[in-house]
Amino acid sequence: MVEPSRRECLAAIAGGTVAALAGCQWNAETSDEQPGDGRERVTEYEVASVRNPDGKALFTEGETLPTPRETDDRPRVYGHTYLTSGDDLDDVTFAETSEARTLASFAEATALDGEESVYLFTTAIRACSEVRLQWVEIDASGPSAQFCRTLRPADVECRATAYETTGFAIRFPFAGDRFSGHGAGTSSSCGRPPRPEPFDPTEGAP
Repeated sequence: MVEPSRRECLAAIAGGTVAALAGCQWNAETSDEQPGDGRERVTEYEVASVRNPDGKALFTEGETLPTPRETDDRPRVYGHTYLTSGDDLDDVTFAETSEARTLASFAEATALDGEESVYLFTTAIRACSEVRLQWVEIDASGPSAQFCRTLRPADVECRATAYETTGFAIRFPFAGDRFSGHGAGTSSSCGRPPRPEPFDPTEGAP
């Protein structure tokens, strides 16, 4: 396991919660799938992930945070933005929750304006499910993050009909001022773990 960097520790302390460290890691999720033509896989990045059990909005690019509204399948509390400068960060309004402050502190600890950039992503999720970051790619237009949904562990108490909010902040080791956009995708499955090797009763026999 890779130890958290100094910047991650500072971000966690600034957010007022040690739990932020649990979401900070290198290469949060790996996959054998390869990007298509013109895209490259980003292998070095830092990520903080949070989850709000009340389903509240975590951030917005405007001045007023959206209010969760029930629709046919999920509340409309989701969004994403790519921060490449301090001005971009100033344009984001974060909620007054510990989860939102963790994302804000992570972004504030980033060396924007030349050295690094940050991608923010948030979405509503059913209480018994979770969102995972699978990989990050980059092309001429900018970075793109691929997420997936899966069920939470069976020992997690949850109400199947309830919704919560999850959020991610991904720090890239490159400036973003040369890019014109960004993107995200979410698959309905995170895939199955590899199957175990078949049992051989003769193995180890004298």
